[in-house]
Amino acid sequence: LSALVRAVHKSSSIKAAGLCHGVLHTRADIADALGVPHHELSVTVAGLNHLAWVLDMRHGGQDLYPAFRELQRELLASPTAPAADGDPYAGFQEVSARLLEIYGYYPSPGDRHVAEFFPFFLRQTGNGLGYGTQAGLDMTNRILASRDDRWDRIVAQAEGRADLDRALFDEAREGERVVAIMEAIITGEPLLELAVNVRNDGLIANLPREAVVEVPGLIDGRGVHGVGIGSLPEGIANLLGTRARQQELTVDAALTGDRQLALQALLADPLVPTVEAAAAMLDDALIAHARFLPQFFAPLAAQVG
Repeated sequence: LSALVRAVHKSSSIKAAGLCHGVLHTRADIADALGVPHHELSVTVAGLNHLAWVLDMRHGGQDLYPAFRELQRELLASPTAPAADGDPYAGFQEVSARLLEIYGYYPSPGDRHVAEFFPFFLRQTGNGLGYGTQAGLDMTNRILASRDDRWDRIVAQAEGRADLDRALFDEAREGERVVAIMEAIITGEPLLELAVNVRNDGLIANLPREAVVEVPGLIDGRGVHGVGIGSLPEGIANLLGTRARQQELTVDAALTGDRQLALQALLADPLVPTVEAAAAMLDDALIAHARFLPQFFAPLAAQVG
């Protein structure tokens, strides 16, 4: 999401913001853990998409972080901490709880995504991935297995060959909040959103200005505006700055068709294990998507010609 929004910003004058429902999941998870109604829990979350950090959590003006930190410590110490029961967004998040201990703040949007930034949590054990992350892998595999059928259903509904899924009209299903945001822009009625992905420009003071950051947003008739949160703790900012620079490499590689930059961007990802693996993945991806990536093949064709 971050790289896509950054590519639009860098290659056009189109106003663009990215949306993700992850922070809403995190708020719901925290509220459930503390026994607070979801809509009554106020949170301030900032960082990058899929690695944002809960900087503040309150209910009725009361700071709930001390109680939440103590609860997470107890769950980490318990050999029978409640599992997610197949839903990696629900229940105890071991990776997130450990990061809370290390960095002092709780990450969003759950271990399934957060662990991707910390490869040492993605270790095989006798029972699959450790640190409680197997449920996230299982969910990903289920999504991939059902992707073709799901896409066929969506296309059929879009083309009028099938009735619309009535659940689409349930407000609770509008996770990305795009309809509410469009309404606020059209009517000019101000709307505060938990999370939007926009160009930084100092919203997070110690991250690159050009980076796309996930911060609270104010929506009005002039569009989507990020809310500044100041500086993040340096340990967190270092993590996010490294990833933001890797995303910038990715965007530059995509826009220019530079294979060497693309390889460098892959090697900057902590999940990539070897140079050989990165080169093989890159070649496979370029071949599989060649018709969408002519910029990578035009220089080669010119040399052959």
